[in-house]
Amino acid sequence: MKSRPKRSPPPHPRPLSPKGRGELLRRAEFEELYLRYTRKVWAVAYARWLNADVASDIMQEAFLRLWRQWQEGGTIDNPHAWLIRV
Repeated sequence: MKSRPKRSPPPHPRPLSPKGRGELLRRAEFEELYLRYTRKVWAVAYARWLNADVASDIMQEAFLRLWRQWQEGGTIDNPHAWLIRV
């Protein structure tokens, strides 16, 4: 019977740089905001345009602008109001 070669343990992940940690936090915050406000933003857009496709496009554009705002280092005090206003 042949003996199996020993496997080395998986390498430890490299610690995240402050920039990498910040990026993960931003993504987590964005995901939380997206999940919290998607339906509300869509509902406001639908009430205004009475078209589901247009409401979906407006919702996507609002969240895309939010993401870009964060990427540029901007801060938003009231995300719900900001998303509705955009």
